[in-house]
Amino acid sequence: MTAYFGRATMAALTAGLAYMIYSNATSTPTDVTDDAQTTTTTPSSTVEQQHDHLDTDLDEPPQLDAATIMELLEDTQQRHVDAMQASLDASTATAATLQRQLDASSAATAAAETTIRALQHERDTMAADHLRAIDALRAEHTRQLAATQASLAESNQQVATLRDQLDASIALQATTQASLDRMKSSEICSWSSTQRT
Repeated sequence: MTAYFGRATMAALTAGLAYMIYSNATSTPTDVTDDAQTTTTTPSSTVEQQHDHLDTDLDEPPQLDAATIMELLEDTQQRHVDAMQASLDASTATAATLQRQLDASSAATAAAETTIRALQHERDTMAADHLRAIDALRAEHTRQLAATQASLAESNQQVATLRDQLDASIALQATTQASLDRMKSSEICSWSSTQRT
């Protein structure tokens, strides 16, 4: 499950980076065309300066919007966390239902045991069919109790598994956030260096 989340995160990051690179790459020629159209009456020296400036811009790598990428990754991670939380809540509700069933079965078993003890008091005077009925009643209640306990154990295991998956997803989200923070800091430093240049 953690590997799946990692692949989903990398896919979202790749898509975000590709979109930003495409947007920057396609917007630059349009700006060049617009500037060229608006400078038809500008003196030649000014035109040359503007073209030199545009050539410099074209040589610069496209600036990535870290905020947009961060929002995409945070949204993807949040959806995974929400889905896991919903699954955990559903399993917890199922476990609670099974616990109530187990309690009811235990109460029924206690009542049956009381009945059995009363019947055993007269066991020596009962017919053989009464003895078989007592044994059958005990066996049935024992079987029901064992089945309910097995279902509860399985549900508890599912809850534990889902909780582990949720913890792993939250840890992955924290790691992604730290990476994005480092990316944002690096981009700010790069932008500041470019401005000073």
